[in-house]
Amino acid sequence: MTAIVRAKQAAPVHTRPLKPPAGHRYPDTFYVQVAERYRAAQRAGTGRRAPVQAIADEAGVPRTTAARWVKEARARGKLPDAPGQGKVSDA
Repeated sequence: MTAIVRAKQAAPVHTRPLKPPAGHRYPDTFYVQVAERYRAAQRAGTGRRAPVQAIADEAGVPRTTAARWVKEARARGKLPDAPGQGKVSDA
């Protein structure tokens, strides 16, 4: 029987940094980008808080701001609900 070895998927390299659009209400396209970044950070698998922190670092915003973006992405259906507080989802 041969062993199947799965290589860890590399996170996609985004050519443009995540930047929120001007204005108070952001379009769905922004939250699609947030969801993409979240999933990429999840695949990198660097810890429970890593996806939100990775978004914050990339966008140059506080972690709390990135967390609000992720929450809104979930509310808009761009990410599934989190399985529980402090846990990374299977997005």
